[in-house]
Amino acid sequence: MAVFVSALNQRPLNCNLRLGESLLNGELAEEGWHDLAQFARQSVFFIAEVPHAWLLPHCSCLVHHGGAGTLQTALREGVPSVVTPIFADQFDNSRAVARLSAGVGFEENLSQVSAFELAEAIHEAEACRPEVRSLGEQLRDNNGAQQ
Repeated sequence: MAVFVSALNQRPLNCNLRLGESLLNGELAEEGWHDLAQFARQSVFFIAEVPHAWLLPHCSCLVHHGGAGTLQTALREGVPSVVTPIFADQFDNSRAVARLSAGVGFEENLSQVSAFELAEAIHEAEACRPEVRSLGEQLRDNNGAQQ
C-alpha cells in the first residue's frame, strides 16, 4: 500500500483507498516514512467498501488489479484505469486496457511497479479520459444482453 500512497504523494490528487488505514500506518512505520504517513492521513480517504457504480462517476482514474467486474464497471462509467495485475486473466485485461486506450495496463506484477511508475501511469491514464468517456457511452447505449 505504501507504493500507492507514495505515487499519490508525487501528484496533486485526492484518493479513496479501500484498504485499511491501520495497515498503511503499520507498513509506513516499519519503513520509517513518517512524512508519507502524515500525507496519507491528510489526503487519503480510507473506506472498507463502496459500490463501484456509485464511486466511479466521481473518480478521474481507477487503479486496480484488472478483475473483470471492476474493469467492466470502469469502462461502462467512462473512467480511465491503471491496471496492476497480480494473476490469471488480470494480465489479459491489463493488455486490453492498453489496446482500447482506456488507460495504462502494466505487464508487471504490482510488486514490481515503483511509486514513480504508478504516479506516471495515473497521469497518463487521466489523459485518456475523453476516449474512455466515449467508450463508456457506447457501452451504456449498446445493451448487449438485450441483443
